[in-house]
Amino acid sequence: MNVMEVLTAIPQPALKNLLAGAGVTSVTSRQNGIETAIRVLSDRAGRLASFLNASRCEKQIIMNAALSHQEYWAVMEFAGAVAASEKQAAGRAVEHLQQEGWLFRVRGGRLAMPEEVKQTAIACFASSVSEEELMIPEMAPASCTAVQDLFIFIETAAEEQWKLTKQGVIPKNTLKKLLSELNEGEELPDDRWRFGYGRHFSYYPDRFSLLYDCAFSEGWIEEKEHLIVKKKWEEGQELSVSAMLHRLFFSWLRQYRRAIPMLPLLCKLIRTILPDPGKALPESVIVKAVTPFTDGYCYDQPEDVITKRLLFVLTHLHVMDVREAGGERFYSSSQGAGKNLLRLVKNFY
Repeated sequence: MNVMEVLTAIPQPALKNLLAGAGVTSVTSRQNGIETAIRVLSDRAGRLASFLNASRCEKQIIMNAALSHQEYWAVMEFAGAVAASEKQAAGRAVEHLQQEGWLFRVRGGRLAMPEEVKQTAIACFASSVSEEELMIPEMAPASCTAVQDLFIFIETAAEEQWKLTKQGVIPKNTLKKLLSELNEGEELPDDRWRFGYGRHFSYYPDRFSLLYDCAFSEGWIEEKEHLIVKKKWEEGQELSVSAMLHRLFFSWLRQYRRAIPMLPLLCKLIRTILPDPGKALPESVIVKAVTPFTDGYCYDQPEDVITKRLLFVLTHLHVMDVREAGGERFYSSSQGAGKNLLRLVKNFY
């Protein structure tokens, strides 16, 4: 729906509330009120001020609606779309966002955000980092080591037929040897209170855990007395690099969303502020912009969720490129095999 359609459809009291929120107390006719409302909603400075003054919960609702293809929302859907710490505030936030002209109650009491308002919200969010953007030369696409290492893992498992421990995991010495053979090796976890998001996070390091979980969820491996490589892997071997990355990405998204419910939105926010491979942002700027849209998890603070659980994975899945300068990491959209994956992210999985 566009703004004119929405303003024509909303009841007169709702139109008056919108105008009152903008300081307009009298209009000569409904047509005059609609024209005035359009001017209010087209005022970029006023819209930016409204966005910046919005509460954390309100911003989560605004960006969920702005980055969604969903046309109509029930109030309870917005309560399910915000972080757990903000659910109690969602009802009040929806009411205030109607007064501020971000949401409109239309057919059957449902809420809508017109297309023009969506674009305004996206521009407001992107403006929070625009002064920090750096123009950079595009990086040549790197070889897809995540896919290569997935093949190395499964082919080695098929050849060596590892016997699993009582905990159902690959023995330490075997895993250590395997990790040394991967393109991007990792150390075995040794944190006494280690936690994570994968199937065997206590025993497997983060990147390998990601590969293992994908192989397990796709039905390519099975845990019995030994780690079994199933016949279904023959189909996996036929996948292209981009198709295999697609499997890895959405396996991660489905599994990590249990711990980080806001993960789909976080992915879309990253794409909003870094749509162009020729532009980069410092890690600190990305963290500051995106952190308000998620809670922490266990020992992870919200900032850790962004750096360790989001940016870390996106770089390993060739969705983002990272380079270092002056002691700071800079991220940009990748030109590699994973460059289009963020475009495929929807609200729920």
